[in-house]
Amino acid sequence: MFKICTKGKKTKKRACVELNLSERQINALQLLYSNAKLEATNNLIKLIKRNVFGFRNFENFKKRIFIALNISHNHP
Repeated sequence: MFKICTKGKKTKKRACVELNLSERQINALQLLYSNAKLEATNNLIKLIKRNVFGFRNFENFKKRIFIALNISHNHP
């Protein structure tokens, strides 16, 4: 059981709600970790993959991803 209480600004009454949350849901509310950046990067790569269907080799595809993500990639 997880209890959330708030105090209304206009009514000055306290309202509480008891939620039956799993441990994973409670951790998501309490911790500041998120995989949003990773999901956004994955979504961008999938979008590029759909748009550049005609690339002839993988290196050009990889370069396009690095350009879109603003990553400098120097290799010999």
